[in-house]
Amino acid sequence: MLDNEAACCGIDKDPPACIAETITRKQLSADELGKTEIWRRKKENPSHGLPWDVHDFIWRKSWKVLPSKQKLRKFGIVPFARCPNCRAEESAEHALYECTAAKPVWRLVAKDFGYGPPPSPPDSRAK
Repeated sequence: MLDNEAACCGIDKDPPACIAETITRKQLSADELGKTEIWRRKKENPSHGLPWDVHDFIWRKSWKVLPSKQKLRKFGIVPFARCPNCRAEESAEHALYECTAAKPVWRLVAKDFGYGPPPSPPDSRAK
């Protein structure tokens, strides 16, 4: 299947997210593909020039498929969905924004890169 649908992708060099996106794009109709191209041109690519691991992380976060303990518990991979740092329910939002262990990391990033305050969870930014 990869030879036909994603010949431009290397199974060993490209992240799974990139391969899945390539296969999905090949299955779109011309009209759907045109809409994605318009959207893609309008949207700034925040991961341009970054390592593939970062691109893969951004893609997973955008598609809400980061492997949080909450998701892993849902699929029976881990027995508990508790955060190892604060014992709260570990969702992707919790691990990235809400956990007491994540906040100091964001403060360091903000300080080192000259950004403003640490980010808030996506839901709280809309309020």
